[in-house]
Amino acid sequence: MRLKKTALVFLALSIAGCSTVYKGQKINLSQQQSIPPEFVTIDSYTAEEMNLTIRVTFNQKHVYHILADEAGNFVAEGWYPTSRDETGRYPVTLKAKEGYAFSAGQKYLLCFGFHHPEEILYRSNNYQCQANIWLTLQ
Repeated sequence: MRLKKTALVFLALSIAGCSTVYKGQKINLSQQQSIPPEFVTIDSYTAEEMNLTIRVTFNQKHVYHILADEAGNFVAEGWYPTSRDETGRYPVTLKAKEGYAFSAGQKYLLCFGFHHPEEILYRSNNYQCQANIWLTLQ
């Protein structure tokens, strides 16, 4: 029983840590499996876009990538192919949404999911990240 309470408290804290309003409804990013920092490299960034190299293996050919700021705002998002090169990596260029900009010193949560956030709004406001990592721009 104590283990269940601890797990529920941890889940509530991780969900509360990152949420946004999407199409008029609040979406919480449920962080499941953190990946080690060496699996995602920030190759370059400007205020408008961020270039990443990702070394995570997914069975799906396309995965939904969400980049959220510390306030839980979805700064960039979209479907990206996960086909890897000979080194086992794949590149992603995330473009900041209108009204947002990437800047040095900011922390962002990169969430990998299997659904578009709109799809889950019909049954829940919790979006399950299959894997996630916090990134800080230098």
